[in-house]
Amino acid sequence: ATRPQSMSDRVLDGHAGQRFGDHRVTVGGEWREETLTNAGLTGGQDDATHRALFLQDEWALTDALMLTAGLRNDHHEYFGSETSPRAYLVWEASPQLVVKGGWGHAFKAPTLKQISPNYVGAEGPHSFLGNANVKPETSNSLEIGADWQASSALSLRATAFHTEVKDLITYKLLQQIGIRRVYQYDNIDAARIQGL
Repeated sequence: ATRPQSMSDRVLDGHAGQRFGDHRVTVGGEWREETLTNAGLTGGQDDATHRALFLQDEWALTDALMLTAGLRNDHHEYFGSETSPRAYLVWEASPQLVVKGGWGHAFKAPTLKQISPNYVGAEGPHSFLGNANVKPETSNSLEIGADWQASSALSLRATAFHTEVKDLITYKLLQQIGIRRVYQYDNIDAARIQGL
């Protein structure tokens, strides 16, 4: 038998946009309260509050070229604040061909299951343990892609991407007894994810 547990996320988010000539400016925010109830936790429960504000500008540089630039600030109750900029260009080279590319920074805080030191979760034949030392994950991504409408019946799309991740959130195997494996959430210092 596994410990009874429940996880809830209460989220309030919204945004508003306004056009100013060649610019469409959007502002928004998010408030999220995460609550984990598990008998192994101190007091039986953990919670965390996440807040974020963002600003985005979609700027029509020409009839065929659009720049989207944005800035997001996340604040996590346990991990403080992180600002994430991004910039993306979309070029309509012809009615059949669209080329896109951009760069962005991202921030991802671990969940309560991952950072609560007394958390034990059973998933089938495996157990997952929380770890108070898990750090937030940050990444920088670069991508370029193209969409080609070759005909009314054929369209082709390809995207190449390269992401450098710091403190990738994952888990490590602590022990195996028969088919049962026990894992603990952890970070990998750095990872590179790339592909086409």
